[in-house]
Amino acid sequence: MYSRRVLIKKNCRELIPNYLRFVKGVVDCEDIPLNISRENYQDSALMSKLRSVITKRILKHLREESEKDPEAYSKWFNEFQLMIKEGLLEYDSRTEVMELNRFECSTKEGIIDLKTYLTLMKEKQDKIFYMFSAGKHISKRSPHLEPYNKAGLPVIMLNVHIDEIVFREIGTYKDFKFANIETDEEDLSKYLEEVKHDESKGIKSEDLTTFPLWIKN
Repeated sequence: MYSRRVLIKKNCRELIPNYLRFVKGVVDCEDIPLNISRENYQDSALMSKLRSVITKRILKHLREESEKDPEAYSKWFNEFQLMIKEGLLEYDSRTEVMELNRFECSTKEGIIDLKTYLTLMKEKQDKIFYMFSAGKHISKRSPHLEPYNKAGLPVIMLNVHIDEIVFREIGTYKDFKFANIETDEEDLSKYLEEVKHDESKGIKSEDLTTFPLWIKN
């Protein structure tokens, strides 16, 4: 960090939150006095303001890159996702960081953000369904997922351990509650369209239930 091109501190980790530790750069702020003491430097309101501004600009840049080239961003995200997801545990920037996260989804190829998930929801769907997954190809055979597939409901596949912590901590996204299909009992009948069944194909809508509820009964 510099002030009027004079070096104030070489490794200024306080300027960005820990989850953005992959970012390297130079900051030159004319408002920082050259003779600032170490104590004042650490407690300075100016430093807090500077940290906030820099963080917002980095997150804005990442969001713009994700919109400009989604494919390139997806490759980048796969490499840095653990650090980005750490940011969801920090309240101040949680909303902005959530828009940067990507997840696998049962009804769409590739990885998507939660904003895209909302466009995949069924008309009466009032929750964001998710499950912990070792991989989409494995999850497709899960008995938990089968009734949701039959109902045409999109399910987010969480494949990083921090995901589950984050979803429990945040609880909602745009007023939609997160629901774990492996543990939450959900009545799917309201999501089902009228489908003709016979005894040799499929199951009747009234017999359709989630796996946890079936186990309980």
